[in-house]
Amino acid sequence: MCGRFTLHSPAEVTLNAFAIEPAAALVPSRALQPHYNISPSQPVLIVRACTTGRELVLARWGLVPGWSKAARPKYSTINARIESVAEKPTYRGAFHQSVA
Repeated sequence: MCGRFTLHSPAEVTLNAFAIEPAAALVPSRALQPHYNISPSQPVLIVRACTTGRELVLARWGLVPGWSKAARPKYSTINARIESVAEKPTYRGAFHQSVA
């Protein structure tokens, strides 16, 4: 992951790009506004598959390791090194699930 990113597309463009019906956008209207400084742990729009196609929902951006007892780990989990991502306990589970 990187530190920050932007969402600058208007809501209509995002919904059309992913063929999402406006009724399937399960988010408050303010979440559909452009945002130019999205950082880890903030809510961010994601597209996910559902039984009727795709839907747009808010999710917390970032990685919380499965073994962590807190929603915000004591140390940063936003920068993983590719050469060790498969072995480090913080990333190992998520990495193996994503490549399976």
